[in-house]
Amino acid sequence: MALASPNTCLLCNDSLSGAHLEATDLLTTVPGTFVYRQCAGCGSYQQTPLPSQEFLTACYAGESLGYHTPPEDRAGLRRIGTALLKGVGSVANVPLRAIDQLFSWTCDCLTGHERLEKALPSIPPPARVLDIGCSWGRHLVSLRKKGYDVAGIELAAEPARIARERHGLDVRSCPIEECDFPDSRFDVILMSHVMEHLLNPRAVAEKIRAWLAPGGEFLFKCPCAEGPEFRRFGAACFVLQPPYHVFIPTREGMRRLLSPAFGSIEMVCQAGHADWIESAQLARKAGLPGHGAFFAAAAHPAGKPLKTLIRLAMRAHVHMGGTSSRMAARCRI
Repeated sequence: MALASPNTCLLCNDSLSGAHLEATDLLTTVPGTFVYRQCAGCGSYQQTPLPSQEFLTACYAGESLGYHTPPEDRAGLRRIGTALLKGVGSVANVPLRAIDQLFSWTCDCLTGHERLEKALPSIPPPARVLDIGCSWGRHLVSLRKKGYDVAGIELAAEPARIARERHGLDVRSCPIEECDFPDSRFDVILMSHVMEHLLNPRAVAEKIRAWLAPGGEFLFKCPCAEGPEFRRFGAACFVLQPPYHVFIPTREGMRRLLSPAFGSIEMVCQAGHADWIESAQLARKAGLPGHGAFFAAAAHPAGKPLKTLIRLAMRAHVHMGGTSSRMAARCRI
């Protein structure tokens, strides 16, 4: 399938409007300004002009985004220091955490959204699971312990090697567009924060649909352009991450993208504290005013009570029908 034209939304094929964000890379060191234009139809934001695959591959190869490294490979002294500071924060955090857990349990009883919010399979083991963008295989290891038959795809060569050699996982190192499996090979396909990196998400959705067996499910997580974090912080919002994220979808945008391939699509927003804190930190790094001491304290390893307060407020907001800057979905054939 050919790529969309430069002025057409990758998700819904509608035209891109004049509304836009101008952003710089605040996470790594890719130079330049990147423009994200809003779709007139679904409201998603899309990088314009679209980056080439060669450019994106070079960015991934030249930068460290952190999530490709297993925790045990990170600096030991820093890990010990962080653990001690977290312990300090935990002492003051116990009552708040108990309230948070009680509220979470109550919301789950009322809505039943916890498994979907965490993108957990609803099909029991020994179902066949494919994790697209599995990194070094943390999630696959957990699923294998539960009895699932697991496999993965990871574009980056080094984490794929770690998954194979250290954990004995069946992980292919290649772009999803170049990967092939027999039709109906899997019962569950997972994709956590990969969709927004794709230059041809519609073709990938069709490929995932073909790989799923009858009765199978596709679970994914991705950013959402509707959350209050995204509206407040704009170009400094943590989920924007230019130039790595090709688009930031709305729920309507993802629904339009996936509805031709899937008959049932269930979506929820995810509640958490990280995007508020990380976005405030990026805004301060960019020299934007109005994002000060509260979020700086919450970002500190000892700031767990503040993190819990933010998480509790976001959980209440989401479970009362509000949005956040992240979404999770379950799609069935």
